[in-house]
Amino acid sequence: MFPRGKLQAGGRTVVLDGPYGCTQDEGKAFIWAVVTQDATQATADGKFAAGSCTGGRASFRVEAKVRSGPAFKPGRALACGWADTQRSSKPFQEITSVHFWCEYVKL
Repeated sequence: MFPRGKLQAGGRTVVLDGPYGCTQDEGKAFIWAVVTQDATQATADGKFAAGSCTGGRASFRVEAKVRSGPAFKPGRALACGWADTQRSSKPFQEITSVHFWCEYVKL
């Protein structure tokens, strides 16, 4: 995944973006992310929902928001996420693949 991080809203939002890819038969892509920063003790979370699986590369964007507590400051932070693909299989959603990742990002 190798996301990039950017601060917004006075450090209360961390925007992560990066590439993803999945095959057409995998359905839709979903990404949930948590960002933490040791220096400030800040934590934020967010998600990217229903990206298209086309068989090629695409881009995701997660706006992780601080729910309470301190804001982020420029510097290093750890971004961890769960990505999965889901296909509609009535009456349920079928998970077709799962990927976990953690990467340090520069804010």
